[in-house]
Amino acid sequence: MSIARVWWQGSCAAPAGEGAGIRTQLEILRRRARLIRMAVGLSASAVGNIGILITVLFLGLLFGWDVGYACAALFIASMGCLVAAMLVFVTELFSSLTALELTTEPPPR
Repeated sequence: MSIARVWWQGSCAAPAGEGAGIRTQLEILRRRARLIRMAVGLSASAVGNIGILITVLFLGLLFGWDVGYACAALFIASMGCLVAAMLVFVTELFSSLTALELTTEPPPR
């Protein structure tokens, strides 16, 4: 059984005020996990595009092909993926700071 599932079951059995806080934290963790997966996927896409770019450059040199437009498109696509990955990562960073604030706030009286 996963830790999140145990935590969720504990939040259902917890008093009203505490259960809501645990559910909020679980939602934040779920959102952060989705953002991290997206950032990793975008970063991997950028690396893959660069690998294809290098391959196209060598093949163009070897066979005398004009690969200027293809290389420009691959470079722009990889930089777009990299910038998007960094923006998603920064969003996740702000989300983690929000989660930290929720865990360090004193409980309501």
